[in-house]
Amino acid sequence: MIGASAILFRRNFPGLATYQLLTPSPTTPYASPHPILAAPRVRQAIAHCTNRRQLIQSVYPWLEDTTPFEMHSFLPATHWAYSEDESLLISYSFDPEKGASLLEQAGWTLAPCAGAGSGQELNLILTYTSSELRDAWTAVFENQMRSCGIRIVHNRVPYEERKAAMSQHNFDLVAYPWHSFSDPNGRTLFRCDQIPSPENAWQGENYAGWCNPIADQATRAATSSLSREAQRAAYRTIQEEYRRDLPGLPLFSRVDIYASNPALTGFNPDATEGIYT
Repeated sequence: MIGASAILFRRNFPGLATYQLLTPSPTTPYASPHPILAAPRVRQAIAHCTNRRQLIQSVYPWLEDTTPFEMHSFLPATHWAYSEDESLLISYSFDPEKGASLLEQAGWTLAPCAGAGSGQELNLILTYTSSELRDAWTAVFENQMRSCGIRIVHNRVPYEERKAAMSQHNFDLVAYPWHSFSDPNGRTLFRCDQIPSPENAWQGENYAGWCNPIADQATRAATSSLSREAQRAAYRTIQEEYRRDLPGLPLFSRVDIYASNPALTGFNPDATEGIYT
């Protein structure tokens, strides 16, 4: 199991209506697009304003080469299902100037303290459960966003409150611990029928409300096939659509340190596996 840090954006995607999962009142938070984050350019701007290297060094200051730990997909680059052709995936490199330009295109111009659209400050609430690691990198993330004209408001809550906020889509941004296993699965993460709602008793883990028909079908194909090549092709499609829609922003994988007795033979830990004995 690879532990990683990521940020989810709260937004209900237009494809939700296609699957007729729910017909909520337009006043409920899970029923309508986020007033700011529904704009693709805003999500893309946040991605371009994020410096993963700085985030990693805020929690692992001794780590000189951060590249292997920087995550640009929901799967680490060493995973068997990671897209082999990086050119097929949309890239959101660290480019604050491009981020500021995207915000301006979305109607937000840089003001002295934060971006402003129609005279309003651009601020987003970042919800997360406090920990030494998370407190460190979210502080750096706040500074990065400020440089692009976005004010981040910290909302530290207990785990149960954060989980409830995610299930009920009651958040702007949420710092989310992401886990990658040898089998990516994805059924509860990417399918349209896994968006939590009153109708399914808030079950499912598609907290961003991401409903992409192409990714949905690819997830079904990946989780129903026994062919490794068919699975790899399906997960490549999901990764392409995920980067295109950007319902979340994978940031970095956590460092795992293993130690063993020199006399032990055959010890070959695999970070994608969950348990070692």
